Amino acid sequence: VVPGRRIVVASRDAATLGLARRLGVQTLRESGDSRRAVAVLTQSLTILRESAVTLLLLGESHSDLGEFAQAVRPYRQALDIDGGLSPAWTGLARAYIRLGQLGEAESIARSLDRTDPPLAAAIRREIGAK
Repeated sequence: VVPGRRIVVASRDAATLGLARRLGVQTLRESGDSRRAVAVLTQSLTILRESAVTLLLLGESHSDLGEFAQAVRPYRQALDIDGGLSPAWTGLARAYIRLGQLGEAESIARSLDRTDPPLAAAIRREIGAK
């Protein structure tokens, strides 16, 4: 994928379109164009409303831009769809830490104590480093 070039996918299948869009968004983020990634992902959500991965990527793109308050909602929406999506828990906790809402981050760690103790411990380490 070359930045500045469009990827054309001839498919009406939502899964195929979603995958193609996520690959393009990942390329944008890796090239430092997170603002454009946010625009693409926001547009994608009109088609792929229930895509936890698209919402996760939107949260990550907002976080890349330092827009932690805007990252919270898509991370939460992704977790509403797929509560086992570890990167969304991590991103949400980090957003709260960056916003100075350490109690919210600790609440996430407590909720993960039973299901994902290593992730809970990692979140607590980040809270401690703050």
